Amino acid sequence: MGAGMAGDAQGFGAGVSGQAARPWVERIGTAGFAAKGVLYLVIAATAGSVGLGAGQASQTGAIRQVAEAPWGTPVLVLLVVGLGGYSLLRLVHVVVEPSGEDGLMGVAMRASHLARAVVYGGLTVYALRVLTGNGGGGGGGEQALTRRALGWPGGQWLVAGAALVLLVVAGYQLRDAVTRSFMEQVHATGLARTLTLWAGTVGHAARSLLFGTIAVLIGRAALQGDASESGGLSEAFQQLAGTPAGTALVTATALGVAGYGAWCLAMAAWGTARHAD
Repeated sequence: MGAGMAGDAQGFGAGVSGQAARPWVERIGTAGFAAKGVLYLVIAATAGSVGLGAGQASQTGAIRQVAEAPWGTPVLVLLVVGLGGYSLLRLVHVVVEPSGEDGLMGVAMRASHLARAVVYGGLTVYALRVLTGNGGGGGGGEQALTRRALGWPGGQWLVAGAALVLLVVAGYQLRDAVTRSFMEQVHATGLARTLTLWAGTVGHAARSLLFGTIAVLIGRAALQGDASESGGLSEAFQQLAGTPAGTALVTATALGVAGYGAWCLAMAAWGTARHAD
């Protein structure tokens, strides 16, 4: 996989539709990762209050936080553009898998890109609705989705499968934190590279912990057939807050999430190909 990633800067642009296509791919990647960076920084800032039973440390919650700020409208416009660009970037990657993987791994990578295109496409629509005053309802989206899935034939197995997928994702995030493979797409130098390295390390480690916690929540919902047991980022932070080391753990995880946001901004500034998650 390393060799395939090393050739991304050339092969990806050519694979889309010749080298002329590469600049627009890079531009939407820049906008997309900048938008993700802003969202994760807001989530990190909100995480502490979630442990006390207030706020919502989620992507939709972050969008609402931005909308309520004095400077919210122009930033919300940029988020709509950036999140839409990120979703489009993932759709491009469904067609042209930039990692160079083929076979089952290639199929899995394309499926991963498609899932992220759907998620961030939904966030784009949500941000647009908030911007136009037609959205901004409460959270609970994960529980509503789980409840719907549990009502389908074989729904408990489907929800259990989703939990397993999230557990695998958490494992990949931890692997990236340990191997620091996320730096293969960042072409910063000097102090900027060092700071990006540490931000990405703590960021991917925090995402591993959060995704693993969400996987446990969804798995519990599958076993009990109870959607109220599932949850997303907010519920994951609440679970961490309920442990003996709750305050310290939430604080450390929030700092890690901030690190991931900073890494996303570094990807916007110095990344190429941008097929990282």
